[in-house]
Amino acid sequence: MSKNILISESKYKIKKSQELLKILKKKGFEAYIVGGAIRDFLSNISFDDIDITTNASIEEIKKNFEYIKKSFREKYGTVKVYFEKIYFDITSYRKEGPYLDYRHPSYICFISDIKEDIYRRDFTINSILMDENNNLIDYFHGCEDLRKKKIRTIGDPYQKLTEDVVRMLRIFYLQAKLNFDIEINTLKVLIQNIFLLEKIKNEILIEELKKIFSQKYLKKAFLDIKKTNAIVFLRKLKNCFPILSEIEKL
Repeated sequence: MSKNILISESKYKIKKSQELLKILKKKGFEAYIVGGAIRDFLSNISFDDIDITTNASIEEIKKNFEYIKKSFREKYGTVKVYFEKIYFDITSYRKEGPYLDYRHPSYICFISDIKEDIYRRDFTINSILMDENNNLIDYFHGCEDLRKKKIRTIGDPYQKLTEDVVRMLRIFYLQAKLNFDIEINTLKVLIQNIFLLEKIKNEILIEELKKIFSQKYLKKAFLDIKKTNAIVFLRKLKNCFPILSEIEKL
């Protein structure tokens, strides 16, 4: 499929997302497109998943849209809806409690402040908001990091990378997808705490590695998997991913 067709599809998805935003706005709620869809749209890359953030509650979202069967994500404030033949994940603004298992918050509470909701997220390039009129809201300088091709955590990198350790692997995924470098403070914390990958179950590691290895810019990710010593904690999966042996040789 040509790049022009992919860009046209992305524009179509953004347009349909904005129609969804307008419905929520007419009901008196705030709503924005956020996350990887905006990151990739601004980078002229195709995307599949579309995330919407809103101050509408789960119950209010369900009243206005067809939604998929209940899943574990509802307890974290996310409902999957089907609108104009596209699936959307709509999440109510929330604040999170401490992470006790290196993966999930111990509790969440719903809030009304969009900036506080965005602050709980992982990386600046995933924090950019778009409204129904194509306006960008960028509280944490994600657009600047997109231009500089940098992966940087929102706020304290130690907190963000140690509370949810899978974010460490997401850094390598973003490198492999975007060909970006890791911002220096984020990199230092990543190296110092990479041993926490031991806390992640093998099945989760396998799913994340599948995502990484399916991307375009593997060399960038491979070099930092070796540099950060992540390979030490991933080599146990060489039977699933023989390419890990090649990374060790770099």
